Amino acid sequence: MLTRVLAMLLGCLLASSGITAAATSKILPESDPKYRIVNAVFERLARVGNRVPPRLHILKADNWDKPMKSSFGPDPTSRIRVSEEGKFVVIDEELIDILSKLGSPQARDNALAFLLGHEFAHYAAWQSGSFISNMKKKEDRQQSEQLADRLGCWYAVEAGYDPFPVAEQSIRAIYDHYYPGKKVISDYLALVERIAIVNRVRDELAAKVPFFTAAMLLLSIDRPEEAARLFEHLARDFQSREILNNAGVAYALAAVAIPPRSKYFYPFELDVSFRYPSSSRNMYPDGEVRRNALLTKAAGLFDRAIQLDPGYATAHLNRGCVAELLVSKNKLEYHLNEAADLAKQSGNNQLLARIAIIRGITLARSGRPTEAAAAFSDARTSAESMAITNLLAIGATPELPPPAYIPDEPAIESIGGIPLSRLRDPNLIPAVGALQMGDEYDTPAVKIYRKSATTWEGVRLQIGSLVVTTVATPERYAGTSARGISIGDDRSKLDATYGRADRIISTSQGSINIYSQDNLIARISPDNRIQGWLIYVQTTK
Repeated sequence: MLTRVLAMLLGCLLASSGITAAATSKILPESDPKYRIVNAVFERLARVGNRVPPRLHILKADNWDKPMKSSFGPDPTSRIRVSEEGKFVVIDEELIDILSKLGSPQARDNALAFLLGHEFAHYAAWQSGSFISNMKKKEDRQQSEQLADRLGCWYAVEAGYDPFPVAEQSIRAIYDHYYPGKKVISDYLALVERIAIVNRVRDELAAKVPFFTAAMLLLSIDRPEEAARLFEHLARDFQSREILNNAGVAYALAAVAIPPRSKYFYPFELDVSFRYPSSSRNMYPDGEVRRNALLTKAAGLFDRAIQLDPGYATAHLNRGCVAELLVSKNKLEYHLNEAADLAKQSGNNQLLARIAIIRGITLARSGRPTEAAAAFSDARTSAESMAITNLLAIGATPELPPPAYIPDEPAIESIGGIPLSRLRDPNLIPAVGALQMGDEYDTPAVKIYRKSATTWEGVRLQIGSLVVTTVATPERYAGTSARGISIGDDRSKLDATYGRADRIISTSQGSINIYSQDNLIARISPDNRIQGWLIYVQTTK
């Protein structure tokens, strides 16, 4: 049972399904501006990890304290059950007004991401059967809220929000509004206890997020094995299905890079997918043994992610890819069927396209090219690049998109007055105040140094002998790149000036395009707008 206090303090309730006409009159229509504000955040969170989301309802403020019909559960002055039919996150309209007073639309959205992420964590626990609805002990409530805060903040970060500066402020504002002057609230945590949980989670995750970002950077610059070890190191302290999945993807990408490379394009998903480069480097003399060892390690990580959340479609898809590479037919069919069922539930056509691609690869490798071509062709609508690559691999002649523009020579990039050449200067980002994970006895031992100015944000990552230095555009950067792109430009301008990306990481929040010739990585939003970019150099010490 969730108390009314819990519902008010978090602004979200999981209620039973079956909306009646009377209940519909109590919720804001989807055309309402407040609904659109919340739904924009809600949808970004729902895209993280290809989860099947609950539905969103915003209950009109003048109805929140009135008895509700059975479609929303009992009177909110009593306890509200998260039933087996529960399919909704319900938010008090008044909560949106409270969060809108935090200072800016950005702060409001970060706060919404924190609160909605918290409820997504409860919802995931409910789906997996681990949610405890009637917690009588304060210790149980504290543990439940801390776990939901940890996962909720992580979901918010993955969705592109920054919940840490506004988490405590949000909780204080909610307590002050609904329970002004009260230090202790029956059946729930006192303000000081709730704030203590928020601050513990903030301190813990704020120290880990830079390492998650560093691992993503390593994948972007084609260092998958170093990225895998970093993800795995993170997973020691933070058991997240996403981190385990990403570690598995990185190990799998390291495996498929070992010559002789497969001619097929495997659609591994790194929170959606990762497009690995076509270059081949003969780094491993014991290629087959090494490849199988990495794939086996990846399979184990995907299995651990699935144990945490059996409904994690991304991990099922990736486990199916590894099963195909290891020629494990039973595992392949099981995990692809699970992924397909979950994709159909959520209407995820991109995931279904990637499943079709894996099935096409299996058909092609078993000597059935006609059926393989049909599977690849079916996938073109939602996964064109991967589908075309695999059609060409079996000797088909698909209709190709227009050839990409290829710049004659690299541009001389700079951000905020910092040219690319200066990134090799160790004094640009001094080796002070390091964030460190591990020590000289660990693999990997990682250090991250950071420095920011008004017009640029710098990071120096040191992992073993590898040093990667980046300078990125800050939010609302007013400058342009060397080829004239700006934040907010359409992706077509990026394609027209920089050509087709060498590698693409497709994420639930858009894509990351890597242009190796220019040492530039651009972030693209789901609506194909440029969100920002960074320049980078790699050196060894």
